[in-house]
Amino acid sequence: PGPVNNVSSRLILHRVGAGLESKTIAKVAPAEQIRFETHDDISLLVSLFGEACFCGVCKRRPKVSEGTRSLEANQVISIILGCSERSNSQVARRTLQNSTGIDFRFCREDNSFSITVHYKRLVYEGLGNFEAAEERSKRFKNLVNRKDPMQAAGNEEASRKDPTQEDDKNTLILEKGIQFFYKEEVYCINLLTSDGNCFISNLSGMKTEKISTSIVKELVLDYL
Repeated sequence: PGPVNNVSSRLILHRVGAGLESKTIAKVAPAEQIRFETHDDISLLVSLFGEACFCGVCKRRPKVSEGTRSLEANQVISIILGCSERSNSQVARRTLQNSTGIDFRFCREDNSFSITVHYKRLVYEGLGNFEAAEERSKRFKNLVNRKDPMQAAGNEEASRKDPTQEDDKNTLILEKGIQFFYKEEVYCINLLTSDGNCFISNLSGMKTEKISTSIVKELVLDYL
């Protein structure tokens, strides 16, 4: 993430006084802010909060009786695209062109913490509309193609017998934040090393391991 910056936060305070008279006042107080906006920042958020933390579908949530609802063409999605270069985090988002990301802001005066999400709305017309070379496209494609982890684990043996599995393994590009099912839990990649290994951890960060990238590729393909 970007550096911690001192910014101003507008507070809306409710006060109750003598005679139970109440009033609402507005004031500006100093606050501390961290901005997540680059591709590496978004990958870090994905590793902490899960793969769906950077996008969502702009549609009414399904009722319990409806079960699972799939993403369909022409639906509107909200997505944090990320960027390659960091902006001036002391400048208000509304003054920046094409800015997306997440601001974490803490105000000590009233001990409040706020999260502000700046996203773009896009019409989903299929994965073919996303350029494969872009970081945000790979992240979005991984999420849309993702299967339920328990189902993926159950189909592990069948997937290994697939003749296309070896071709997929050779073309798969690993990156920080990619998730997979391992030892009955969802793990993610934290670091890729030059000696052909990966540092991985579960989503809580309590368990970490170093394993071969070839093994990770198989686990990721089983999870897709």
